[in-house]
Amino acid sequence: MKIIKIMLILLTFSLKSKAQSTATRYSQSPYYYDTCQYLQQFAGEWRYVNGNDTIKFYFRLHKDSSESMKFVMIRLLGWIEYKQGNVIVESNYQNRFNVLPYFIDTVTNNTHSISLIGSVPICNSSIDTLVGSIIDLAQNKELHIVKAIINTSGGSITMNWKQKHRDGFGFLTGATGMTLPKEFILTKQ
Repeated sequence: MKIIKIMLILLTFSLKSKAQSTATRYSQSPYYYDTCQYLQQFAGEWRYVNGNDTIKFYFRLHKDSSESMKFVMIRLLGWIEYKQGNVIVESNYQNRFNVLPYFIDTVTNNTHSISLIGSVPICNSSIDTLVGSIIDLAQNKELHIVKAIINTSGGSITMNWKQKHRDGFGFLTGATGMTLPKEFILTKQ
């Protein structure tokens, strides 16, 4: 949970500094607001199938706030199911319809495993890159940085998912590598 809060603080300050240069409303309030409704187009189920491997992500648009970190934002929260054949390798997919708290300060690790926002502070309908993090449930809940590039050409919407694992992660927990592949392409269902 501490890792998630630290990640959110760093992400919030990074976005806040970018947003202040593009909009004066951010500097007029003690809160940081990122309430981009265009993320809604990415909500729903996404799937990757390769041989026996099946990865399903489910994204929900969620507006949340933090009194302690002074922000209100809309982001995509996600749940995962990774199967090899009929064996579930990792999953919290059954939680995808659970009620989510409005205050991020009360979110737990069990609530979701993916958090994404648009990569630019300017909200517009042509968002093509999402950034955020994923918690590797099978690797001692290690946090990985994510970049997802959206492609809308060719009749279907795809997401090129890329995640990073930093060297040195897991030296205290025994976790090694990542459960999911470093890169794969999801298709919106």
